[in-house]
This record gives sequence, structure tokens and C-alpha cells, in this order.
Amino acid sequence: MKLKRRSFWSVKNLLKLFRCNDNDEEDYLQNVKKGCFPVIVKKKGCEPKRFLVPLSCLEHPPFVKLLDEAHQEFDYSQKGVLVIPCDAARLQTIIYRYK
Repeated sequence: MKLKRRSFWSVKNLLKLFRCNDNDEEDYLQNVKKGCFPVIVKKKGCEPKRFLVPLSCLEHPPFVKLLDEAHQEFDYSQKGVLVIPCDAARLQTIIYRYK
């Protein structure tokens, strides 16, 4: 029997992170398709890039690992759109694999 890993990264907790007061970050929250949430990938030396991630990715270990990496780098103090410290190609691979 496969056990599901419980994580801080539930839909409810992610939505709390999206509450923001900054107009620039509010722009990232616009035009979000139902069943998705916005994420910004930002790696040192690279331009930040916005992705819409399907909620179903929250159940997949590779994506949860990215969220854990974001927690290690930024703690839970992020406000607004979630920033993940990785390159765009890595997140894109995860999204397309589990879409």
C-alpha cells in the first residue's frame, strides 16, 4: 500500500502565500487558469520566469522536492507569488512529465 506524504505544501497553504500587497506581484496572479497556480523560477545569473503549475503537481515527489528547496532557501517568509530556486528547464520538465 502506497502512503501519501503529507507536506506543508497544500493548496490551502499555497493560497496563503499568494496574498500580497505589491502591484507588481499582483500582475503575476492575473490570468491564472483554474486548477493552476503561478510560480516564478529564479536561479542566480538567470532571468526570472513565470510558470503556471497544475495543482496536480503538488502530489508528485519531484515537485515537492523543489518546494522543499524553496523552503530551505527562503523559509516560509515568502509573500506573494512562490519563488522556486531552480532553472526553467527543470521545472518545465517536471510539469510536462506529470501533466
